[in-house]
Amino acid sequence: MIVLASKSPRRKELVSQYITTDFLTYNPSIDESLSLSLLDPILIVRDIAKRKGDNAYNLYKNDIIISADTIVVL
Repeated sequence: MIVLASKSPRRKELVSQYITTDFLTYNPSIDESLSLSLLDPILIVRDIAKRKGDNAYNLYKNDIIISADTIVVL
């Protein structure tokens, strides 16, 4: 099974449009503010996406996990 570790409606749409309609969504319970101390936006989104994926993996060890994050920098 494919597990999308995201609550984003847009990510759900992208997975169903480009990958498969047969997937499960899981809303990872992580504190995203913990990653802000990294300062570099690239490191922040990588850290958040990894922690989301790790959180989902704890429940879905035998499945394919897709996790991502987005940040806006001005």
